[in-house]
Amino acid sequence: MKKHFTKLFGISLLVVMLSACGNKEQVADLPSEPTGTEPVEKTSDDALIQEPENYVVKFDLNTTSDPSDDEIYEYEVTTYDENWNPVTNVQKSIVTVPYEENAILESALPVPEREGYAFAGWQTRPVVEESDLINGVSPYQWRFGAQSRFDSVGMPVAQMESLQEDGTATLYARWVEVKDIFTEEDLRNMSNDLYGAYRLANDIDLTEKWIPIGRYFNNYENFDMDWWTYAFRGSLDGNGHKISGMIIDSAQLPVSGYHDEDTPWYNDGENANGCAAMFGATTGAVIENLTLDSSVVEFQYGGAYCYGAPLSAIDMASTVKNVTVKEPLVDITASDEDGQTDLTMFISVSGMLAGSWNSKVTGCVVEGGGITLNAQTVELHGGETYVGGMIGECYGDVIDCSSSTELNINVIDVIPNGKDTMLKVQAGGLNASNTVAENCKINSKICVAVEKPQGLSTVSAGGMSGVQRYSVATGNDVKAEIITDYNLDTVEGKSYTGAVAGALDTYYTLQILMYTPVAQAGCKDNVTDVMADGIVATEQLGFLPEIDGEPVQWINKGAYSITEDYSAPSNIEEIIQKYGTYIPVENLQDGIIWIVNE
Repeated sequence: MKKHFTKLFGISLLVVMLSACGNKEQVADLPSEPTGTEPVEKTSDDALIQEPENYVVKFDLNTTSDPSDDEIYEYEVTTYDENWNPVTNVQKSIVTVPYEENAILESALPVPEREGYAFAGWQTRPVVEESDLINGVSPYQWRFGAQSRFDSVGMPVAQMESLQEDGTATLYARWVEVKDIFTEEDLRNMSNDLYGAYRLANDIDLTEKWIPIGRYFNNYENFDMDWWTYAFRGSLDGNGHKISGMIIDSAQLPVSGYHDEDTPWYNDGENANGCAAMFGATTGAVIENLTLDSSVVEFQYGGAYCYGAPLSAIDMASTVKNVTVKEPLVDITASDEDGQTDLTMFISVSGMLAGSWNSKVTGCVVEGGGITLNAQTVELHGGETYVGGMIGECYGDVIDCSSSTELNINVIDVIPNGKDTMLKVQAGGLNASNTVAENCKINSKICVAVEKPQGLSTVSAGGMSGVQRYSVATGNDVKAEIITDYNLDTVEGKSYTGAVAGALDTYYTLQILMYTPVAQAGCKDNVTDVMADGIVATEQLGFLPEIDGEPVQWINKGAYSITEDYSAPSNIEEIIQKYGTYIPVENLQDGIIWIVNE
């Protein structure tokens, strides 16, 4: 996301790993009862005179009209011991926070449930009216954790409206009822409540150009996802209906009125440009049972980064289920002409989700149509481009999905001067990059033309994905025709083609050892019928990590015993020296990643 987004979000891999292990949720241990509070006095300006030992924050279900009642609740928390075994216990909705001047709540509780309603976040006030919302967001919304990844700025507990003299405070659940969507105007009005719950009541034919719902501001990549203030976080149930005729012709998004400095969470970037889809950004959303018919995403854009697709441009930790995109036309011309002078171009386009991180996509279909990207460097050498039939840059689970669309990619990097930077091009019939793909069907034509006659470049194309990252692609049915036309540096230019994936991305695969000492990476049990430049593609992974010219069977830190008489020698130093790593080796567990290519 933008340049280096994936590096900044390497820590989020834990969610992906948990999803790969059955989508188990990990929640930090919380105390079951408040402890150690002492009375605290306030002056007229609310300054704390006597410091409490702890803050105690109660999470109130807020299901009655009486805000003074006590509706704390119990819930199950599952954590994992050092051997990755689940440990479940019951907690009460009370969090104790050791007192510090700027103490913050690190994480929210699991999302509560209430029959007939949808949860819309924790609020500092028990009553939030629709008239209170500013650009679709409640000004009383509490945000958890640090705002920035580079410092500890957050929302201090000391600023809670409900903070009492004894150090206790209350956050209240906001509940919303499902709104039925009957008209085009109703659909557009979803932007008025980004936490709302919506349901299509009939098919909708759009008559005017579409303005994306939800914004991804240009500084959000530095923020924890809870601070993506203006992303869509609600739900849309298509209810079996379809939206037809969506036309998006620009990645320039208006942001007039979005900079409300009176809100405690204010710190949004200068612009939200570069994101074009039905939803400009989605975070923790649920989108299901929907068909998008004949969507057109067609524009020219010159900026540091560009994400374009029919459904969502940037999607984080959402659930996308039973969504069909029929006959999409995605045609994007992009460059770095108007981008920041220190950022190479970063582009991701697809037939459904341009970028997806820690999300779960199940039972979805991209049917027909075509995805076209024409990209050219103007200011700086290099950059990254991702083109996928269903998802572009993908770090989530894609299960029981299918994609049958045509991809056409043309990337040119021939600027006459400037420091050379690696150009990476990744293309696949399902996803440009892939983490977990299971039981998916792909039938695509993939045409990739890349021109970088001088300097560093890596081009990866596969019937399913350009590169495989982190986990294993399992049980997929891949049919594709891949046509390539490359003009690359004879020494520093590399190209890889595989029936399933063009390459195993070693740089990112190493991060698995942050979270588990034993894992697999690669692909297995896939059925392929792939032609690459007129020749049958026999290798499922076109490239595997190598040492001294030989593919490795594992990546190992420390000694690992395979049998009583044989241990797998450590090779991580050689791997890192050749392929690099985002995570310092001292932060990786002693363990082994088995490379599978079968």
